[in-house]
Amino acid sequence: MTAMKNSDGPNKRNGTRRRLFRVLGAPALRLGWGVRVVLLVAAAAILLWGWWADSKDAYRVGRPAPQTYVALYTSSFEDREATDLLRQRVAEEVAAVLLKDGLLHRELEDQLRLLGGEGGMALLPPSLVQLLLDFPEGRRKALLEVAQSIGLDLLSKTNASLSIDDQELWSALESTGLDWSDRNVVFQMLDSLLEPTVRVDDEATVDLRKRRSAMVRPVERVLRSGEVIVKKDDIVTTQQAVLLSRQGFPEAHFPWRHFFFSLLAVLVWSFWPDVFILRRGLSFDQREWLFFVTLVVSGWLFQALGSRFGLDGLGILPFAGWAFLTLPRDFSFHLVLGAGTVGALLAMEAPSFAYLLLVMTSVAVAGLGHLLLHEIRSRVHLWQQFFLVGLGGAAAALLGRWWMGIGVTFERVGTYVLAAAALGMIVIAVLPLWENLFDVISPLRLIELSHPSNRLLKRLQVEAPGTYHHTLMVGTLAESAADRLGLNSLLVKAGAYYHDIGKLRRPQFFVENQFQGENVHDELAPTLSALIIISHVREGMDLAAEHGLPRVIRRFITEHHGTTCLGYFQRKAKAMGENLPREQFCYPGPRPQSAETALVMLADSTEAAVRAAGGNIQDVFELEETVGRVIESKLQEKQLDEVSFSLKDLATVKSVFVDVLRSMYHSRQVKEIPKPADTKQEGSA
Repeated sequence: MTAMKNSDGPNKRNGTRRRLFRVLGAPALRLGWGVRVVLLVAAAAILLWGWWADSKDAYRVGRPAPQTYVALYTSSFEDREATDLLRQRVAEEVAAVLLKDGLLHRELEDQLRLLGGEGGMALLPPSLVQLLLDFPEGRRKALLEVAQSIGLDLLSKTNASLSIDDQELWSALESTGLDWSDRNVVFQMLDSLLEPTVRVDDEATVDLRKRRSAMVRPVERVLRSGEVIVKKDDIVTTQQAVLLSRQGFPEAHFPWRHFFFSLLAVLVWSFWPDVFILRRGLSFDQREWLFFVTLVVSGWLFQALGSRFGLDGLGILPFAGWAFLTLPRDFSFHLVLGAGTVGALLAMEAPSFAYLLLVMTSVAVAGLGHLLLHEIRSRVHLWQQFFLVGLGGAAAALLGRWWMGIGVTFERVGTYVLAAAALGMIVIAVLPLWENLFDVISPLRLIELSHPSNRLLKRLQVEAPGTYHHTLMVGTLAESAADRLGLNSLLVKAGAYYHDIGKLRRPQFFVENQFQGENVHDELAPTLSALIIISHVREGMDLAAEHGLPRVIRRFITEHHGTTCLGYFQRKAKAMGENLPREQFCYPGPRPQSAETALVMLADSTEAAVRAAGGNIQDVFELEETVGRVIESKLQEKQLDEVSFSLKDLATVKSVFVDVLRSMYHSRQVKEIPKPADTKQEGSA
């Protein structure tokens, strides 16, 4: 069992490592590493530019302030200077910690008691002993007794003192009635015997001072919005530097910590697009990755510029507008939210509470953009919706200012409103540039492509009117179903209008353009007929390239038939004795790769089937049966295998198609009006 575990462990680790390498080696992630490097370089450049722009007017500790700095928002802070001063005063109140020496006290008492007896003089210095020996015995004994009495008395009174005060000793001697010379002798005796019985404990004193100062609470002060932190030319202290940094003012030295933290945030966030794309089954080519990078970097630049010009987080508005108008809706929401949060770091030179202001604005703009910037119907409608998004972002910024105690003035509100209006115009003005440079699609471009005045659509109206009518019908069917399914109805409509433009090359070879009742294919070989019909896909791509149609629209041309086959011409060839491969009568494909192109395929086949049935469809049940057969045939031919349509979605498509076709091909029962003669006869009867 142990051997099996040891052998399985490396194999399991190797398998995990191989799976990891396969994921990291995916084409999307290989492109993503290049994108990651570009984003890091761009972020570093923005940070360096911001530091360079601010370094000329930045402050430095110990140097004169280059300008007068005013608090941007209300905040509380610890006044370290006042706190340190108060703690110093409290510590100085502790003079010393005294330690009583009880053993020494008892020794002094014993010595004083011995002083009056025999051998007491041995406790005194030799010079003093010699002096006493020169005195008469009575005088000597009296002086020793006086010294003993005064010493014991003073020792009891000065129990907690450091030393016996000389003045106190002389006062006690004066009350004895001795002359000056005798008092002097007694003083010398006591001065030589008495020692302080209480001493200073230095270590305990320092410890007590520290504990007392630590008990002092920090001095909290409130810095209100508009208050001066430091005036111009005043020396910037350490505490003022801390306040300036918290308010978001840049310091003169390079902010290394903020620089590397911001780059780390960019690096971590840059993995999100890869994960999102892989999980949703999306794919980005090099041009789309280039647009992604350009969009993100331009968004960061607008955030940095907006912060520098006092717009707070509203600089994210252009980035949000372009993202929601050109990229998938869910992808755009996460992109604006994530890139906006990271961009807020790049827009600042130091961490501060103002970062929350920028993040709040980014969250509001991302949410409102997801709700409002879709189903755009005109440029005016786009500007109106974008202006509402801008007002929502401005409201979030003002709310953040109020919450953080930053001043909210009418001038600030007016600036926000004007910025929202102006940035909306910038979004609309620059949008065609992104469309032409990166071949992206926006609602405005789809509206322009769907307008009947478009050159290709006008050619269809004149040169292939039957095909033009067919595309209108297909567009109506597909657009109605797209609205019900929550798909991009503008894209579906535009794709339906252009899916058959290849028929402009030879319009007379398609049945909807044959008005004389004669079918030209009756005189052609089935292989030639199949070749002509199938070639309308390739010729449609040629026309799309000539007229600069977006790649998204071209996909409808190549995918609306998928890999279906022309069964009629195959059977005709077989009846004529030609045994040809089935692939010769099939479209090259590919099969629909998106729900939108699959919807146009179903609408195209359904409209053709209903039109071919003519008057054979008598009621709704037959109409439902016809639509159901079309959808079922596409499922059996596996044309919808690349699309995530559920059975519920297909049932919805069928229901919408039937409702729309009923309104298109309705019949009207008109009661015949009786003739006057018949009326008279009926009246006379």
